[in-house]
Order: sequence, then structure tokens, then C-alpha cells
Amino acid sequence: MSSHRHYTTADFLAYLDENEDVVDVAAVAVAVASCTTCAARLHELQGFGRLVAARETWREVDTPSGQPPRIMDVLRDVDRVSREKRAAEHDFAALMAEPLTTWSRYVATHPNAPTESLARRIMDAAIDELDRKPAYALELLDAADSIAGRIDDRQGQLECRSEVWKNRANALRMLGRYEEALNATVAAERFAEEIRTGAFMLAQITYTRGTVLFKMGRFAETIAAARDASYRFAEYGDVKRVIHARNLEAIALTEQGEIAESLRVYLLLAQQLQQLDDPQMMARVTENIAVSHRRLGNYDEARAYAEAAQERYRTLGADSEIIRVEWTLGLIELLIGETETGLDRLRGAAAAFEARRMIADAGFVKLALTEELLRLGEWDEASVMAGEAAETFATAGAKLHLSTALSFLREAVQGRSATLELVRYVREYVTADDEGRGFEPPSHIQ
Repeated sequence: MSSHRHYTTADFLAYLDENEDVVDVAAVAVAVASCTTCAARLHELQGFGRLVAARETWREVDTPSGQPPRIMDVLRDVDRVSREKRAAEHDFAALMAEPLTTWSRYVATHPNAPTESLARRIMDAAIDELDRKPAYALELLDAADSIAGRIDDRQGQLECRSEVWKNRANALRMLGRYEEALNATVAAERFAEEIRTGAFMLAQITYTRGTVLFKMGRFAETIAAARDASYRFAEYGDVKRVIHARNLEAIALTEQGEIAESLRVYLLLAQQLQQLDDPQMMARVTENIAVSHRRLGNYDEARAYAEAAQERYRTLGADSEIIRVEWTLGLIELLIGETETGLDRLRGAAAAFEARRMIADAGFVKLALTEELLRLGEWDEASVMAGEAAETFATAGAKLHLSTALSFLREAVQGRSATLELVRYVREYVTADDEGRGFEPPSHIQ
């Protein structure tokens, strides 16, 4: 058995450079010939060196000299990033121990704190909170953007800020602030266009924009964005994201009435997801299958898939999605005649959305409750609920044209002239949120 010491990475790099000032080259050669551990480590470094030196590795990256970087430069950069990440973890722990309002003071008194690693660590924490506490996630993303703006490396700053603004769009969407969310995708895109290797980020932003457009009821635009994103992801061989984009396309098709086709796509996606590790997407597709079955009148299948989706979301701890499926289950129960259970589910879903400051979602649930109470002839409770819906959207910052529609509905219910058709029209009008489209309720109740 060999009793020599195992050489370090620095020793092997000096050996490859034949640098006798650092290491005894002949001794290393003997060690490599007699020790499988040293031989394996040298082989690994030689392979890494070939990768770094290959022009195709750097074909999308502009290097200052136009040449691939030296292996020592790459390793020094890896070491720098490692140190930066350790420092970021320390700074992040210190920040999380203090209120968000004091973070700017911490950064001001720790001039080395604003790094890409710290901005990304905060952004990761925000992403973890998107489903549970989107308002808090937005606050974290604002803090991350403030730090990202102070990053010295221009490309690193652009990459970080593009991702921050893409995720701000997601948080704003979940809070029902759709126009702001669309504007956030524009900002994210602007940063991404300046990144040397920003094409993949642009695909992600396109997908994010599609999710916002869907919430606004702009389904044709949603389908176009989803297909565009799907093609871009396919170019990179990213199967998971292709599935995400196809799912978005399918839900928009569902809203346009092409439900059978959407269900076919969902079932195909569910089969593909069996081969992938993407539990959140599996939960989402399962939920969408439930919605399709409900719209096709297959209520037993709808309930089974909805309950399966809710269980998947519980495993993930996705509170907002659990509430959303509760809303779906309530609608299913109303359709099969389980009226009191269905109404209770909807009331609970509205209250849960409000507790999480997801005000727009709470407002839409209240519109669904108003419609159902009218169908049951419960005029007094329907009047109260229509008033609550109007107040909820007002709290969410509804613009004048939406407030006009919601006030009209409230007065019509109070005057007992409202119809189910009016409720549906108002819900569709509020969903679309198109300031250029005048409010024109069904003519027979004007």
C-alpha cells in the first residue's frame, strides 16, 4: 500500500503547469502512477480543464480577451462565489432576525452585504412564501431588488433584477394587482434583454406574462404567450417547463369553451408527469382535470380529482391553492344539490383568501356566492353578499369602471331586479378589467 500523502488541487494545477516553484513535478508523477486516488483527481481536473478551454463552452459568453478563461481564473471565481455565499447566509440570518423596515439600515452599515448571493437568498425566501403569503413575498422581493441594484457586476445585477421582477409579477398576480403584474413582466424583460445569455429568462418571463393575462380573462393572448413560451422551452429541452406552458394553454382553452380538448391535454400531461419529479405541477394538473370534469358535468370525477389535488397541495403546504380547490369543491357540491355544504365551503374560501390578503380572489368567491343565493331566492343574504363583494374589490383598489359595475349589481340585488345573467356578466366584466370597454349590463334589467 502506498504511504505517500495525497496531493491537493493546487498541487495538481501546478503539476499541469509544470511549475517547480510550487510542487515537485517528478514526485507528483510518481504519485499519479502509483495511487488511484491521485490519478482519479488529476483525471477529473484534466477533464475540467478541457471543458473550460473548449470554445463551445463559451460560445454565448463574451470574454474580455475573446479567449476561453484559464482554469486557475475559473477556480478563483468559484472560490470567490463560495465565500460570497457563506457571507450571504450570515447576512440573511441577521436580516431575518430584524423587521423588514430596518433592513436598509443594516445594509447601509454593512457595505459588503449587497451581493448577488444575498439578493438571491432573499429572493429564494420570497419564492417560498408566494403561495402562503404573497404580500410578504412582495415585500421580500422589494428588498431583494434594492440589494440587487447595488451589485457591482453589471451582468450579475441584470440577471438578478430580471428574476426579481419576474417573481414580483407572480406575487402581484396572486394579490390581484394584474396591471402592476403586467408592468413587472415588462421590467423583467427589459433587464433580460441586456443579459448576454438572457434568452431562457425571456422564455420564463413570457410564460409569467401568460399567467397574468389569464387572470385578466384575456384568453386569446394567454394562449399565444403560452405557445410562445412552450416553443422556447422546447428549444432548450426543458420538458418540465414545456408541460407548464401547455397546461397554461389548456386552461385558457377551457375558458374559451374548448373543454373536451383541454381535458385530453390535461390527461396527457398527467401521464408525462408520472415520469418527472414535479409534485406541484402534478397537483395543478389534477386540479385542472377536476375543473374540466365539472364543466363537462362529470361531477363524480370532478370531486374525486379535486380532493386528490387538495391532498397534493396539503403535502406541499400550498395554502392558497388548498383554498382555491375548496372553492372548486364548493361549486361542485352546489351543482349536485349539496347546497349548505357548498355555501359553507365558499364562505370559508372567501374568508381564508381575505385573511391572506388575496382580496381579488375573495371578491370573486363572493360573486359566486351572490349568484348561488340568487338562484336559491335568498334575496336578503344575496343583497348582503353583493355589498360585501363590492366592498372587497374596493379594498383591492378596483378602478372606477369596475366599481361602477359592482355598484350596479349591488343596487340591482337590493332592488330585487338582478338576474343570474347579470351576476355572470359583472363577474366576466370584472375579470377582463378592460378600461376601454364600457359597462353595458343585459338590456332587460337596465
